Amino acid sequence: MSSRQTKIGLGLILTLAVILRMAAILNYGHFWDDEMFSFIYSQKPWLDSLKFWLWETNPPLHLLILKLWFYVFPSTEFFARLPSLLAGVLNVYFIFVLGKKMFNEKIGLLSALLLALWPYHIFLSATARGYAFLLLFALLSVNFFHDIFILNQTTVKKYFWFGLFNLLLLYTHLTGLAIILTPAVFILIFKRKDLKLWLKINLLPALLWLVWAVPSFYSKTGAATLNNAWFLNLSQGPLDIIRSLNPLFGGPSWWPYSLILIILILTGAIIVFLKQTKLKTINTNFVFTNLLIWLPLLGAGIFGLWNIKFFVITLPFLVLLVAYLLNQHLRSVFLTILLTITICLPGLYGLNQILPVQNWDTVNNYLRSKTNNQKQVLIYNNFILKPQFDRYYQSPIPTLTYYPYQGDWDYNYISKNYLRWQHPSAEIKKWLMENNIEANQSRVLGIFLLEEANLGVDISKILKQAGWILKDSFKPRLLGKRIIYHYVKP
Repeated sequence: MSSRQTKIGLGLILTLAVILRMAAILNYGHFWDDEMFSFIYSQKPWLDSLKFWLWETNPPLHLLILKLWFYVFPSTEFFARLPSLLAGVLNVYFIFVLGKKMFNEKIGLLSALLLALWPYHIFLSATARGYAFLLLFALLSVNFFHDIFILNQTTVKKYFWFGLFNLLLLYTHLTGLAIILTPAVFILIFKRKDLKLWLKINLLPALLWLVWAVPSFYSKTGAATLNNAWFLNLSQGPLDIIRSLNPLFGGPSWWPYSLILIILILTGAIIVFLKQTKLKTINTNFVFTNLLIWLPLLGAGIFGLWNIKFFVITLPFLVLLVAYLLNQHLRSVFLTILLTITICLPGLYGLNQILPVQNWDTVNNYLRSKTNNQKQVLIYNNFILKPQFDRYYQSPIPTLTYYPYQGDWDYNYISKNYLRWQHPSAEIKKWLMENNIEANQSRVLGIFLLEEANLGVDISKILKQAGWILKDSFKPRLLGKRIIYHYVKP
């Protein structure tokens, strides 16, 4: 393939990447929970933002990027997501660079095409969160690691860029540690003499990261019952594990498809490795790519962190592995491209089906259709929804929210960190009475209950015990298991 053909091919792939991600952004809908937090804390005054950046589970780099971004661009959903699109397209370019460097030009282009079409990467590139930047810095870190420790390009300039991107990686997401530590395992296996150099380069980034990490982790030690926070209470059944991996492999599609894809990729990798072992021609770059995928996944599994957030970091290297395997088993360029598209099609269809991710218009329209002269109220049991109500709720029906710690919302969010609260029936009954829902005076005649599963607040059960009758229910276009129940009382 000539240089001109490569440039044309890469240009077409990057154009495709832009089109697909722009289409996703334009159809993405309203902010969902995590996006809403990113938006809110990019709008706060600097002092309040710094306080949140200390408390938040994730490091603050993406919030800082958004805050600076909104000094130039309007603070809208579209512009909040645009930095992720730019980072996502750069992901596609740098996976080409890495694939070409580690293997060959063909694998570089195939990796770029796969990543451009990969459903979950499109989703991340349209999301106002830091994951597209996480992948960008991961790719750049691995690129410079490869230059220094595999190609032996030991220059001060290379050291500087490697250290800088590792620092940016650490300040983007805690899972960035996986992409910093996994290469150390590679060094221990293949180039033990270089371990001291690796430690020297990463010493300053580690110290600079501790400037945020130490006070951040210390501040969280006082959070009440932090051991019940969401990230330490993830389901770990076999089916839950497969479903948690589903977005990474198949995108928002049918989970059995992802399971089949996982099995095929693993089988293909094992066959290639055994073949190389038999011929005594082990490709160290192939081994390195596998380490970048399976070690982080194994680490997440050991700690019980079965959530897609902890797997995202492996995505570009998974794509690189798939490109390598396709190149090993298929000689026809046409068949390779055809199979690439086939692999991504189910997830692309699934992505199209879930967009918009969040649409509060469906809530507003439903409630408007039910509005009458009776006294009605909408109750929701998740304090996380408050900023979304403030931004998107347009129904004339007044709202009440039931959650503990009814004080400052910011403090509840940053200090309690999504605790899974449990509430006795007596507590909920008392709250209903205090709000004149169960009192004789000012009685509410119609209740709309927006409930989310697994929050330990079973208001519906208490309402049924008190004689309320479920008239109908509605599943709005909202993220998660959220249903609006309509209760009336004879």
